[in-house]
Amino acid sequence: MHLLELLYGDQKSRRLSYLFLLAGFVLFAFGMFSSLADSFGGTFLTYAGIFVLVLAHVHHWRSKRKFFILMLVSIIGIPVFKLLENIFETLAKQTSQNAYLSEMFNSFSALFFILAVLIFPAVLLIAIIGFIWSAIKNL
Repeated sequence: MHLLELLYGDQKSRRLSYLFLLAGFVLFAFGMFSSLADSFGGTFLTYAGIFVLVLAHVHHWRSKRKFFILMLVSIIGIPVFKLLENIFETLAKQTSQNAYLSEMFNSFSALFFILAVLIFPAVLLIAIIGFIWSAIKNL
């Protein structure tokens, strides 16, 4: 089986996935350029972009089980990656005398923060909506 078929489904689903990917990147870019920290609009566009990017990968799913697993992963991922972010931030402060080590820990801290605060909440929302939608469709 072709890798694109595994990731994005059949030809029709793949076209829709590409449109979602393009829309997600555009929304995310506009959100980042409109100053994420200073405005509600920038925050909303950033989350909307991440939401659409995740949707591009899962919109062709039809089973409750896949969305349930995605929901569990995101529910577990949010506190785990937030904890990892706090651990690496503390390590960065403890190793502040070594610039390379401190910057490496700060980078990991930023990565885990982005995962815990930006990506996993959008994934959780997609998983909940997809789970409910597929449960209703299968009735």
